[in-house]
Amino acid sequence: MKKKILIVEDNNDSREIMALFITKMGYRPIKAKNSNEAIELAEGEGLDLIFMDKELPDIDGVKTTTILRQNPKTSHIPVVALRNYGRKKLRKWVLPHT
Repeated sequence: MKKKILIVEDNNDSREIMALFITKMGYRPIKAKNSNEAIELAEGEGLDLIFMDKELPDIDGVKTTTILRQNPKTSHIPVVALRNYGRKKLRKWVLPHT
């Protein structure tokens, strides 16, 4: 079974590029566009890792990570913070590797 990685990113293009990269690396991407979706998915998907955008439309990524850390169902999931490098830089870095 492929390991599951949650991508929490409100920018559609960035989220899809990251999902493509994660798929090419042999993992199963799960996608959330906001914190509420991320919390719900984290509680029920059996995730192995979360990539968390810092700036989200509902609750910021730092607060969302705090909520996940306080929840016994999700406290064990590693969270990697993302920052916005801009779509052009992300595409330049990711697409040559796919």
